Amino acid sequence: MKRVFLAASLVLAVQAVGVARLLAAEDAVPLDRRTPIVRAVQACGPAVVNIATQRETLDRDPFFLGLPDIFLRHVPRDMVERRRVSRSLGSGVLIHHEGYIVTNAHVVQQSDQIKVVLADKREFDAELVSADVDNDLAIIKISDDKPLPFARLGTCSDLMIGETVIAIGNPLGYANTVSAGIVSATDRTLEFSGGVAYAGLIQTDTAINPGNSGGALLNIHGEIIGINTAIRADAEGLSFAIPVDHVRDQLAGLLSARNTKRLWLGLDVAGAGRRGPDGLWVAELRITEIEPKSPADAAGLRAGDTLLGVNGHAIESIVDFETALLKRNVGDKVEFKVRRDDASTSLAVTLGEAPKRDGGRLALDRIGLHASAMTEELAQRFRTAVGYGALVTGVEDGSPAADIGFRAGDVVIQAGPQSVRNLDDLAVALARVPAGAKIVLRVVRGRYAVRVSVAVRGKPEIRH
Repeated sequence: MKRVFLAASLVLAVQAVGVARLLAAEDAVPLDRRTPIVRAVQACGPAVVNIATQRETLDRDPFFLGLPDIFLRHVPRDMVERRRVSRSLGSGVLIHHEGYIVTNAHVVQQSDQIKVVLADKREFDAELVSADVDNDLAIIKISDDKPLPFARLGTCSDLMIGETVIAIGNPLGYANTVSAGIVSATDRTLEFSGGVAYAGLIQTDTAINPGNSGGALLNIHGEIIGINTAIRADAEGLSFAIPVDHVRDQLAGLLSARNTKRLWLGLDVAGAGRRGPDGLWVAELRITEIEPKSPADAAGLRAGDTLLGVNGHAIESIVDFETALLKRNVGDKVEFKVRRDDASTSLAVTLGEAPKRDGGRLALDRIGLHASAMTEELAQRFRTAVGYGALVTGVEDGSPAADIGFRAGDVVIQAGPQSVRNLDDLAVALARVPAGAKIVLRVVRGRYAVRVSVAVRGKPEIRH
């Protein structure tokens, strides 16, 4: 009996030694703790920035309200007016190595000063390039001697309900905060006061707080699939992001060299792409339309060509294309490399000056407004409250403008993201709206300003 017991004890002792050696061996081999979420954050995290804005305003002391300026002539200015500084925090994402950052318009609009802090703690002053309040998107830019980190734009075309998503941003000032969740729904609409509504949003249960606005929503490949924009303050687990495909569509207007520098190519482009073997989105840019007798037409570019490069630099996205043009001027010769019929070719294009648009014609053709440039005589005749903008002098029967209820004397002071000081500004805004789409106009009537959404008819003009 004792021999059996001793034998059993020896077996157990050997097994214990074997288990101990096995555990020691496992400890010697480090376990890979880099989950897909960790890898996604490491891929995109350096491109997510923190944004701090500042705005100074002068408020009149309530004690002096209503007093004519003649009575305040000898009162020290600092007693009459109080300087008020308002600050806000938000997030943004670098989308190009030259420092272009996409964020929400409400993060940076009306700011006197924009500061950007990168994940590596470097600080930059930023300039506002353009903003689209109706789509709540803006582009700001920072500059550095070396290429900056940037994030890849993915796609929402294959987004799945329930798939994992990651948010990176600056909630409540806590820089570079990461949270994760799932896609709860797509194509959501949020309505706000003043008739403002955002449609087509991605809904997630990712933890989002004030300060996350403008930050990145990622998939597990570290690609941007949305720009975080809003939360429901009266609910938990409901956050919303602008889909990246919509962001990509708006970037063409926000970065347009035709609108900002009057460069004229005479072509339109559209994004395309596919999933690569590694699951990443491989983007392409294809020419969809060529304007007859334009610089692009004269150079031999054709609809259907895939853009591969500009002046030796690879073109993979609308951001690459627009930023390459922004560095050029009228009269510059630019070499375009394109793929056509499975073969690549290079064509030289001389950039022209964009033809001036006729704002009055576009207002009538596209929405049915008879509009005129504001003059002192017209301002007095129609008793307008503003001395700038596009003045409505008549409305076409049965037109989109008539359906909304426009009347003579109304003044359009904003069209989409475009501030309207004159008919030229109105032309820029109306020219790029797709047929059947709507544009939000800010209109002054009497002492009041209202926002109205108007359907646009007819074909848009070439964007480049």
